[in-house]
Amino acid sequence: MNDSSEKTMFRLLDGLEEEKLSELGDVEAPGEGKPDAETLLRIKRQTWAKLGIAPAPAPAQPADERPNLLARQPLHEPHAAPAPAQPADERPNLLARQPLHEPHAAPASAQPADEQPNLLARQPMHEPHAAPAPAHPADERPDLLARQPMHEPSTAHPSAPRPVRPFRRLWQVAIAAAALLILAVGLSFTTDVKAELRKMLQFIPGLGIVQEGDADKPAYVLETPVKVASGKGEITVEAVMLEPNQTIITLLGTNTPQIREFQLKTGDGREYPFTFSTLVNSNIWQGTYYYPNPIELSAAEEITLQLPDMVIGPLKLKPAKESDALQELGHSAERAGIQIVAVDTPIDEETTKITLLSRLPEGRQIESFGKETITGNVRLELRDGQGAEVPILEDTGFLRPKELLFKHPLQRIGELTLTMPYIRVVDRQAAELEVKLPVPAEGFAPLNETVTLAGFPVTFTQIERTDENNVRIGVNVHFDAAGEETLQSFLVDREDPDLKSYSWRINESSQEIVELNLPVLPGEKEIAFYLKEPRILIQGPWVIPLK
Repeated sequence: MNDSSEKTMFRLLDGLEEEKLSELGDVEAPGEGKPDAETLLRIKRQTWAKLGIAPAPAPAQPADERPNLLARQPLHEPHAAPAPAQPADERPNLLARQPLHEPHAAPASAQPADEQPNLLARQPMHEPHAAPAPAHPADERPDLLARQPMHEPSTAHPSAPRPVRPFRRLWQVAIAAAALLILAVGLSFTTDVKAELRKMLQFIPGLGIVQEGDADKPAYVLETPVKVASGKGEITVEAVMLEPNQTIITLLGTNTPQIREFQLKTGDGREYPFTFSTLVNSNIWQGTYYYPNPIELSAAEEITLQLPDMVIGPLKLKPAKESDALQELGHSAERAGIQIVAVDTPIDEETTKITLLSRLPEGRQIESFGKETITGNVRLELRDGQGAEVPILEDTGFLRPKELLFKHPLQRIGELTLTMPYIRVVDRQAAELEVKLPVPAEGFAPLNETVTLAGFPVTFTQIERTDENNVRIGVNVHFDAAGEETLQSFLVDREDPDLKSYSWRINESSQEIVELNLPVLPGEKEIAFYLKEPRILIQGPWVIPLK
């Protein structure tokens, strides 16, 4: 209700009251005083009755207090103590919305005989088993839009602590339920994430690697190489690794034109283009081809490779061999904290390939298993149950230090045994070591400068300026083949990119480095360089029975 309407309503009330007083002869002449309070109260009630207004009786408030028309009052709570009555002179809200009666409500308090209820007024809705609603005082003009208070449950005393309201309890329950839901979702998410992040070791034949992959999304691989004649030569599909997000294929060609691109075709007719990422030129070429997007493929499907002049396939792909632990992928041996695993793969009825895998302390990587002479005349050996040596076939085209190819003995007695007396590792995380040496103006100068690289001593014994642009430096790495570990060589680096090239010389028997040849600037009196990535010989043996 706006201000104009409210003023009109009160003028109407005042006019009716004066009319009623005149009719009863209760109006006194000016200056003779005003009617008493009882007469005014009776006249007001009769006037309100004409308008159909019936305020419920309530404890009195001060006669001069008029409540805030827009104040929001709390709703009645069940089992609340009666609210105080309103003053007798209050004019009730003509449009006030009163709560409806709830089923099983207690009877409402009696109204005065001369009050008539508002025909449009909405009466309070009693809560089940609620106490009777209190009466409003006759002299109080209630808020036209006010929401009446709910009775607080079991209020013992006005000074008692305010009880928690039902709507607050509902919010508390809702918040608690939400927290439980979030917790449940979090626990479920954690479980799902753990399952999603569960990794398995996957062996990729042909590439000779082990990688971590999702247990639910295995890589598909070609288990054995496939050779196909091509003119006077042949092409070999050495490896196929189809992963969820990429596919890698390697081809090896002998006496054939190099292949730069081809199409992979799946069993349902879909085609995917492959282009080479690396290609090695020689009489025997090797190409690595890459497709950087997913290829949908199930375990039952086969693929074909559509090369420029031929088709290879169908090729059957299978899920990669998986395991929780490296040693479960094949036969293994461990020594000095280094584990070596041999995975055997039949190539044909006469030939088997052994792929060597390893696990080392962080930063170290096996550079040689001893397939070639690693120091002196020592190299790995494969023998049968009677001690007879089984020859390892020579690599053709490219060195494959991790792969051993051998023919099956015609009369093999007992199981085969692979023995590796030494291995050589490279420590790629070793800190680089800066070295500064004086450079003679010409000729030879003795040195006795010792530094420590990854815990191993390195002594520079002499330096010689061979010409104005080069020096030769004598090196002693204190090699000891009988030791558990001994330094064999290292790499050299320079800050100046024009001076990075260098050469070295090794001892033919022990294969330890004994000399460096480095470039220098004309007139340079000091040379600075860095030692890094030490090569360390580690004594075994690692003995692996092959069943």
